[in-house]
Amino acid sequence: MVGPHVADIALFRLAYARSAPAALFHHIDRMFGPNKALYVDHWSRTRQIGLIYEPRDVLAEADVTALMGDAYRAIQAARGGE
Repeated sequence: MVGPHVADIALFRLAYARSAPAALFHHIDRMFGPNKALYVDHWSRTRQIGLIYEPRDVLAEADVTALMGDAYRAIQAARGGE
């Protein structure tokens, strides 16, 4: 979670994996359609679409900042160092 928002980068990858439970695949496909990669929503809306999130690991601000910096550098490197 990021503040009051859920940010889940694994949901669609897990739902569309060959080993995914059929119920998960069908629910995610019906709710969002194909070709999605990142789920972000206010935590209070997740139950409205049939998802339940329970935070188990909370990153400190410094951890998030470091991850964002790593992601930014990876994107820049992929773009040829723009």
